Amino acid sequence: MKNAAFFILFLLFSLSSFAQEQYTVNGEELMLYVEEEGKLTLLTERSTRDYRFFLKKEDQVVELTPENYKQKIDEFTSDVDLNTRKLGFNRRELSRVILKYNYGGEDEMGSQSDVSIRLGVWGGQSNFISYENDQDELIPFAGIELEVYSETDFKRNSILAQVRKSFPSEEFELDLTELMIGYRFKVIDSKYFHFYLEAELITFGRYDETFLEEQTSGGPTPVNQTGTSLNTPVGLGAGMALRIFKGSYLTLGYSNLVKLGESTRSDFPIDVRAGFKFRL
Repeated sequence: MKNAAFFILFLLFSLSSFAQEQYTVNGEELMLYVEEEGKLTLLTERSTRDYRFFLKKEDQVVELTPENYKQKIDEFTSDVDLNTRKLGFNRRELSRVILKYNYGGEDEMGSQSDVSIRLGVWGGQSNFISYENDQDELIPFAGIELEVYSETDFKRNSILAQVRKSFPSEEFELDLTELMIGYRFKVIDSKYFHFYLEAELITFGRYDETFLEEQTSGGPTPVNQTGTSLNTPVGLGAGMALRIFKGSYLTLGYSNLVKLGESTRSDFPIDVRAGFKFRL
């Protein structure tokens, strides 16, 4: 548990710089996060507990304050019909009004689907498949993923559906196909870089494995087992995605650092995957 927590914290702090860009605003040098990007961009500064918000349009960047934010947004969005009378001064509402503007206004935003899907493919190696892998052998596997999320509401949250398949090796003959339902939360959600935490909630698998079983006489004997399993322990992991062009990302994930509600391995778990995902 301590190793897992240290890994997540180290990855978060060491890679957070990828999520920021440097700007000069009224003579002040600032490292700003990109919250929404488009014709109009919303930027934030997070060096204190309270966010500072900035608007960027073309080469102009201005800071929003509780006193001026409606006026500045009206000035920057005067070419589109937007209602800012009840607009709150918080990240969610500011992000939504910027999205409305970038979509072309209230009516155009309403005509867009609120649900988006990303398709991912990846491969990796794991010693955390729980059946008879007691010898710490790394098992190769590959998979595909559908990530369902909203562009407007709760944009840092997404639901995952994954299908992954292991491949037998000389050291460990396991043929496993799994369907997993999970949840992902983006801790960093910027223009070029995502850092997220995720949880595997439900896993259904079918396995076919061969292992050696010690006998009282005659030495170890190969034993074959097949079956299905439904598992509900929560597996916690982390990952990141680096944008290579619009809507497409290279991904790197470390899953099942901890499995709650299930006795785990005594050694440190390895469940690493790398891949590519793109928006459908």
